[in-house]
Amino acid sequence: MVFNILGIFGCLGMTSIIGIIGLIFALQVSSKWHIGDYAGAESAANTAKILGIIGLCCFVVTALFFLFYVLMFLGFGVSALMM
Repeated sequence: MVFNILGIFGCLGMTSIIGIIGLIFALQVSSKWHIGDYAGAESAANTAKILGIIGLCCFVVTALFFLFYVLMFLGFGVSALMM
């Protein structure tokens, strides 16, 4: 569930959609387990885990891209002021 919550905070394009879908699968696990659908609960948990990891990876890539973009923007801004 932690992977899914972090995946939602990607905030761009597919990252938030994947995180939300993973969160929905994670929320289904408890109810399926309580009604006795153990195979369904395990399947939902595995799906949630996979989507959460994908969402987290997309979040990290997006965060690194924006960090690189901001550092390049600030770097060019400083060098332009020095000329």
